[in-house]
Amino acid sequence: MAQSASYIKSKENPETTGWELFEVGSYEEVIHLASENSNSPFLSQLALLAKIEIDTKIGDISPKGITHLSPIVEAYLNVQKKKFKDASNHLDLYFKNSNALVCFQFVKLSVSTYFKVEKYKEALHSISLYKKKLKDKAFLSEEIQALYELKEYQEIISEFQKNSSDLNSPQLLKILGMSLLFLGKHKEAEKILGNIPGRLNLPSFEEKRKEYELIIKEIHKYEMKSSSLSNKELEDLGFAYLFNGNYAEAEKTFLRLTNLLK
Repeated sequence: MAQSASYIKSKENPETTGWELFEVGSYEEVIHLASENSNSPFLSQLALLAKIEIDTKIGDISPKGITHLSPIVEAYLNVQKKKFKDASNHLDLYFKNSNALVCFQFVKLSVSTYFKVEKYKEALHSISLYKKKLKDKAFLSEEIQALYELKEYQEIISEFQKNSSDLNSPQLLKILGMSLLFLGKHKEAEKILGNIPGRLNLPSFEEKRKEYELIIKEIHKYEMKSSSLSNKELEDLGFAYLFNGNYAEAEKTFLRLTNLLK
């Protein structure tokens, strides 16, 4: 009886087969392959990751041997313990290796972890490695969010120009609108934000600048009652900050308002 090509391949290079199975989510097969090749630290660690991926609770365990998977295994284990800072440090170590294996599962874990500890540059790095290998848009939304946190507004505009059909959620459109606003492209920002349900109304800079002069002088009064401001008062405060050159506070205020308008 002829043996299958996958069976022959697993005999010839079980670690390669194990990795390919892991990439496509065949976790039970990874675990079975590791049990048949118990002398392979790589497969032992890969099987451990497979068990975590299928929601198997892993207790305190020391992964067998040391392989180039070791840092990401530690990251997985730390995420299970909700030790996200430690997990992110292990992810840093893993992705510093130019030969690091990259797959959807690893990058999903990495982006989630990095966002929790506000390491947005590192999140973008892991996404870039994924895009280089697979050339798809699985993490496009997260990429836009990370760019926004890093205030890379022009890069956000560029990504929207290349991927406009894939970036149409209200939250991402708000990010686009705010990016345009902080690049000084007021009319473009108004057009984007104006098409979002519960939109933020943007007055003309030319027409409304004088209107906000009085509010600028009373910013401190608005700040004292910040928690109880109405949406209109928040909008006024945001533009007062903007016209006064306090862009960081303007951004925070507009984001607070757009979240209230969801």
